[in-house]
Amino acid sequence: MDDSRKIFRFLQMVARLRSPLGCTKDELSLNFNLSRRTVERYFGLMRDLGFLLVQRNGRYNIESLDKRSLKHENLIVFTLEEAAVLREALLAHRIKPDVHRGLLDKLYALTELDELSETLYNQTVARHVGLIRQALQRKEQIWLKAYQSMNNDAPRDYLVEPVRFYHYYRYMLAFDVQAGHIKQFKSERIGGVEPTGQPFQFATEHQAWDTDAFGMSGNKAVMVKLVLSRLARHLMEEEFPDATPFIVVRDGQTRWEGPVYQFQGIGRFVLGLPGQVEVLGPEAFKNYLNEQLQKNLW
Repeated sequence: MDDSRKIFRFLQMVARLRSPLGCTKDELSLNFNLSRRTVERYFGLMRDLGFLLVQRNGRYNIESLDKRSLKHENLIVFTLEEAAVLREALLAHRIKPDVHRGLLDKLYALTELDELSETLYNQTVARHVGLIRQALQRKEQIWLKAYQSMNNDAPRDYLVEPVRFYHYYRYMLAFDVQAGHIKQFKSERIGGVEPTGQPFQFATEHQAWDTDAFGMSGNKAVMVKLVLSRLARHLMEEEFPDATPFIVVRDGQTRWEGPVYQFQGIGRFVLGLPGQVEVLGPEAFKNYLNEQLQKNLW
């Protein structure tokens, strides 16, 4: 993981811990796809930077900043260079790495921490996210230029009406004007964003879609039931932490019983572990897997 992505994750975690309710280590581990040991290392970094972590009944939150770690004048006053960098960050421009440390040291003084942290890790993605957010606020159509879909070899352009972001701006739901329905787009695969200035034409079609534990979106969930081997359970917990709450032990078996919106995501998981997963239902999912197996045979 590159340094900018680590900073992005660190900022997100600090933002979560500043909330009054705070978080447990398990919640942070699930939300950020980290081991408990890595979460503890992040806690150590926060303490080194002067953040005071308080634990009550297993929940952690940041109550204050150790003022001894910073000079008073440095805590409340930004240099001209740092002020310029903050302004550029909010506008989704390049951030100079040599001032990252100064920003981290003064992080507690920021009021819009959530907004800043979401867009720090990748400046190209940040510019795209900024333009898409503007289109959302103005309710205007945009072109997603040179979007690289996993289903197509060549990038293509999409005229869309953005609906919302989720998973820390990693994904976006948008109405694909040509296809006539909601699609999921990954922020990192967008080659460019071009505003059109045209208002939404299909706002009534912006249905409240959701996303399952395997990253697939939809508005009608199907319950899938699996029996997992020890290996399958371990890999599911490691690779798809959002699926963990649906793991149950029943009749001496480890099962996964949860909602999915499309079969592609969970299908890739099952097909990637031959002999490790038994599908209990539904029949539609079994048929989907058989179709995929037949395609691979040819």
